Amino acid sequence: MLSCYSQNHIFMLKYKYMLETHPVIKAIRNIRPLFLQLFFVILAFFSMVVICRYYINSVMRVIYNDNAVELLTQTKSKITNELDEREITLILVSKTIRDMIMQGLSEDAIMKYLQEISADLHDKKIKGFKFNSIYGSFEPSSAHDVNFQINDDAITYIHYIFDDENKLLGEVCLYVSLDSLIEYVAGMRLRLIDGSYGVLGDESLNIFYHPEPEMIGTNARDVNSGVSHIIDEVLLGDDILEREFKNYKGETVVFFGTRLDNGWFLWSITPKSGYYNELVKMEMILLLLGAVLALSLAFVLVSLDRLKKKMDIENLKKTALLIEMEKNRLERDSAESANKAKSAFLANMSHEIRTPMSSIIGFSELALDDTIPTKTKNYIDRILENADGLLQIINDILDLSKVEAGKMELEHIPFNLDDIFSQCQSAILPKAIEKDIQLRFHAESLAEKKLMGDPTRLRQILTNLLSNAIKFTNEGYISLSASIRSQNKDVVVVDFEVTDSGIGMTTGQIEKIFEPFVQADTSMPRKYGGTGLGLPISKNLIEMMGGKLIVESTPETGSKFSFTINFNTTDIPIAMLVKNSALKKIEKPVFEGEVLICEDNEMNQAVISESLARVGLNAVIAKNGKEGVEVFRSRLKEGEKPFNLVFMDIQMPVMDGIEAASIIEKMHTRTPIVAMTANVMSNEREFYKTSGMSYYISKPFTSQELWHCLLKFFKPLNKPLARTDTVREDTKIEIEFERALQKLFVKNNRSIVEEIARALGANDIVLARRLSHNIKSNAGQLGKTQLQSIASEVEYQLKDGKNFVSSGQLKMLDAEMVAVLREFILLQETYESSLQTEEEQIEELLPLESEKALELFETLKPLLKAGNPESLNYTSELRAVPGGELLIQQIEDFEFDEALITLARLELNNER
Repeated sequence: MLSCYSQNHIFMLKYKYMLETHPVIKAIRNIRPLFLQLFFVILAFFSMVVICRYYINSVMRVIYNDNAVELLTQTKSKITNELDEREITLILVSKTIRDMIMQGLSEDAIMKYLQEISADLHDKKIKGFKFNSIYGSFEPSSAHDVNFQINDDAITYIHYIFDDENKLLGEVCLYVSLDSLIEYVAGMRLRLIDGSYGVLGDESLNIFYHPEPEMIGTNARDVNSGVSHIIDEVLLGDDILEREFKNYKGETVVFFGTRLDNGWFLWSITPKSGYYNELVKMEMILLLLGAVLALSLAFVLVSLDRLKKKMDIENLKKTALLIEMEKNRLERDSAESANKAKSAFLANMSHEIRTPMSSIIGFSELALDDTIPTKTKNYIDRILENADGLLQIINDILDLSKVEAGKMELEHIPFNLDDIFSQCQSAILPKAIEKDIQLRFHAESLAEKKLMGDPTRLRQILTNLLSNAIKFTNEGYISLSASIRSQNKDVVVVDFEVTDSGIGMTTGQIEKIFEPFVQADTSMPRKYGGTGLGLPISKNLIEMMGGKLIVESTPETGSKFSFTINFNTTDIPIAMLVKNSALKKIEKPVFEGEVLICEDNEMNQAVISESLARVGLNAVIAKNGKEGVEVFRSRLKEGEKPFNLVFMDIQMPVMDGIEAASIIEKMHTRTPIVAMTANVMSNEREFYKTSGMSYYISKPFTSQELWHCLLKFFKPLNKPLARTDTVREDTKIEIEFERALQKLFVKNNRSIVEEIARALGANDIVLARRLSHNIKSNAGQLGKTQLQSIASEVEYQLKDGKNFVSSGQLKMLDAEMVAVLREFILLQETYESSLQTEEEQIEELLPLESEKALELFETLKPLLKAGNPESLNYTSELRAVPGGELLIQQIEDFEFDEALITLARLELNNER
């Protein structure tokens, strides 16, 4: 069934599909204002271009202005430095000459000094300046402190010399070329723009450098009337930045100007077209880029609009497909969930079946241990044989569940292939002899090498294939072989084959045989039996080992199953393999000691206690882990001897076995603890060991398995157990034990359904599930299958802490419980009222009425087998037979199968 969420999801998909396919909605969606989109796109790009142009213009203007000012400043600095250096040189020379005059040196000496200085300075660079010559005149004249004269190509610096009384002694002149200054001004080309140039003039605005020769020597005011107002600002000492005007050629130029410290003026002039050339280019590029982007986006929008329409059509198809895919996914998820639920259910039910199986096998083995008639022994042998078969089916279901859940784990231990073949032969030989089929077994030897792998699973694979072969082979042979394909130091490749001369299969049948619970033909289960689990399990195990199961078959000729496995090899001594081999049959031992049993299931308590008593061991029962810990601790406090052994169930209320074992281990008494559990879904042996448990035994266990376990911790005695061997006493004990269990069931379950209802009302799911589990287990032990089935269903509905129990299920559970309690109460009352009479009848009538009783039994037997109600006519005669009350009750309740069993027991008693 689809979940509510999934149904809503499909509804939303259908709703979306309806909207997209509705004609009105489709018409509205097709009327798209594309031109509005294009208009807004173009407007957005135009706005972007305008904003970017304004920003770029501002930034570029600042950069241009900074560059021009920097160029003007650098040139001004160079000219000023050179003029200052010349002035300083002239002052220093003049000071030396004054000193020479003041010392009274002759004019010839002074002139000679000037000539030497002039020669040294001529055509030499001092800090980058060129000096042409220096000369002097020492005649009084009108004087100024410092002066200079500008000729066509040079500057003459003049320095006047005075004595201490300020009397003019003479003058010193320094003649310097203008070339260096002109080089600085000529290099004033702003960003190397064509037409950019510099102008240098004196304080009177006379130009002594201009790129145009005809402009040299003219006055700046006479060049162009448009520059007059700018010149006035220059004369005031203000720097002129980025000023536009018309030059003498009529071109618009960008003007930058400044004055030197000596009053000269320095200008930088650049044609406007060149000054803003980069900015204009950038604006044009920006406009062009914006136009291209706008057109591109417009084209993209048109294309997207067309694509969108096309995609809408495709989406309609995809939506319809998605609805279908979603349905398929939900159905697949539902199937997978059902498969997982099936696996969990199979595992859970198989686990639960093992609990009553433990009692069946345990009580049967206890019965066989007594002295009983041969006929009864045969019956019990058949019970055990069928129980083993049922246990094998359970194990197959569990194996399949573990494989599907991914929890199957393989061992990696050394083993001998010959041992595996010997065990397989022993298992299959009885059936082969019964059908007169020839067996052929051959395993190629491995020269002192042992295989490393999982011998138990390999034996399971081969046994399943052999069982399948013998099932479908009526005459001829069955062959099992293992041949070595290749071998090196550490690895051996082994080919396994199982062939038979059976009925064979068609190709279509081969395709079905590996499906769980499926056989090649629907008629096979009726004709040949089986669950159809053997081959799927074998196939999965082979694949887990790295192989592949291959099937070859011909109808009416036979079949061959083959696979290849790669094994690692080892030289481990054979002594180390003993613990991995199958347990050998041992004689019943006798022990002495005391065992603590922590077990919450009363039926299992009875079986384990009786099994231990049969081998001489006393048992103390604890109903849960907490009670077991308290019993163990109390014995230590009182100074008594600790228990010799503890059997610890894993799953118990109040405190589970894991926690209880950990607490007992911390008491450091070295008492071994053996784990008992029916949980075979996971490999937890190592976990049990780390929790303080020395050994592990699974439920149900056989007497041989229990004895092997006890032999690990007890030393057997050499004396036999004292026991009662009379059939009469054993029969009485069995009846009393059964009555005791019925009485205990009545006592513990009078109000248990009400307790479950109260627990559900209080939302105590754990308690309700445990109570229903107890009903299920106890009903199974007492043979009340209907009550067991209803309780099992209630327990399943409380799985995972959730309550899915209906009121109808609780009513059914209550009604069935009332019927069972009424039956047990009636049996108990009848038993108690007739107990004295029955004992007297056993003593008085058995030796006298046995022959007559046997005749009565022969009359009743065919009636009971046929389920004939006429058997009620013989109940009055049965009252004279010892133990006949139970048979009467079963006949009156029409429980004819149970009555046949009781009749057989009475028949055996009377035969003796």
